[in-house]
Amino acid sequence: MDNHVEGVVYFSLAVNKNGEVNNIKFYDQAPHEIKTITSFTSVGLEADKGAAIGEPLTREEMRRLLEDEVKRVFDKKLKLSSDERPPAQYYFEVDFRIQKKKQPAV
Repeated sequence: MDNHVEGVVYFSLAVNKNGEVNNIKFYDQAPHEIKTITSFTSVGLEADKGAAIGEPLTREEMRRLLEDEVKRVFDKKLKLSSDERPPAQYYFEVDFRIQKKKQPAV
């Protein structure tokens, strides 16, 4: 785990009648009562600016790290036009794969 992070995050968010996105909720697993869940795979490559993780992350640390990434995008205050989605709570599964770009050896 010194140069990559992989994991799945389940969350939902609400879209109101004005197309504003709010009410983000995270789940440990896909809610069983939900019939429709939108799945995404997020693959990223980030600069290796910080030190590598010295020891494997716990499951809880990994979950928090990936939830923070979802929150970072959510905090940009996404707004949809009323033609795109009717008001409702929408459910998502995101499969993250983030790889740190290695610095060339000098």
